[in-house]
Amino acid sequence: MTPEYHLYSQTQNAAVQQIRALIPEFLTNLSWISEEEGPLVIVEYGCADGANSQKPVRDIINKLYELKGKEIPIHIIHNDLPASNFSHLFVLVDNSQESYKHKTSDVFNPREEIYTFGSGTSFYRQVVAAGTVSLAFSSTAFHWQKERHFAFQSDSLVHHLAAPDENERWIKASLENLKTVLEMRNRELRVGGRLLLSHRAYSDDHPPAYVPMFRAINKIVFEEIVDRDKLLTREEARACNVTSAILNYSTILTLFPNDFFCMEGSKFGLKVLHKETACIPDPYYEHFQRGLLELDEYSRRLARSVRAWFEPCFRGSLPNHVDGNRINEYLFTRLQEEIAKDPWTEGRLFPGVSYLRKGPEA
Repeated sequence: MTPEYHLYSQTQNAAVQQIRALIPEFLTNLSWISEEEGPLVIVEYGCADGANSQKPVRDIINKLYELKGKEIPIHIIHNDLPASNFSHLFVLVDNSQESYKHKTSDVFNPREEIYTFGSGTSFYRQVVAAGTVSLAFSSTAFHWQKERHFAFQSDSLVHHLAAPDENERWIKASLENLKTVLEMRNRELRVGGRLLLSHRAYSDDHPPAYVPMFRAINKIVFEEIVDRDKLLTREEARACNVTSAILNYSTILTLFPNDFFCMEGSKFGLKVLHKETACIPDPYYEHFQRGLLELDEYSRRLARSVRAWFEPCFRGSLPNHVDGNRINEYLFTRLQEEIAKDPWTEGRLFPGVSYLRKGPEA
């Protein structure tokens, strides 16, 4: 993510609000809460720079203290890639009025036994010791892949617009990656522990929200940067494809036969307690429709939002290219112009949200 990710993550925040609405229900009937005296371990997977972490963690802490009837020690572990902006996260935790460490908006009134940690371990590996996590959550992070599966042979930077056989291969590899993520979380959770998960997805009624955007990006990259200006070869451009996978929600659910996910040879697995989907309008487009943003400002903000998460994928594939910076600036300048010419109406986030409990199969 770029250093200014926190300034342009309103779309991701919209998915967080869906998670927050489920927190009271997520924390009902915890079998271990009456005996628990702490330290209780809570893990957030895919924290980015912490901009969207404060409120859900605060909601969880407040509800736990309400259920317990008193404050107990809690360890909060925020997990993301090593290059993530952990410095910004720690500044928010210590100084933001919305920080979960503060009893009120008064930053001089901190909770005494809330301890914050950062983890730079990939969530495709085990992040903490087995059986130590009481509660965990992740909002629209597990669609990121641990590596680029392969370079496309078709002119596309995302799997949905690649050739059908390439799209099918990409989805198959990505589903295996998601299985690995769930296996790691199953190891980490204590028996009775819970995972609240929001996963970017699509359905037959709601196609992937980023398709219109990447049609424009593909056009800029392959027709202008490759064919017209010859700043990249076709092979170089195809190798810049995004290490992400937006799967059909029904495909994701194939990992949970009878609402249960279990590693081979283990009697403990993840039981689905609740699942739902939603279609969330892109906040930028919604504000534009309501007249709260002029076209120029809307196109600027949306282009910056896309740049905040896409630039590391694109620029990171060209680390030593002599024209790398020039290509990068041109791409996002042109993207803003394309948005202004044709504001997209399909900018909707379709997350599937579920919460799961670790335990023996019911």
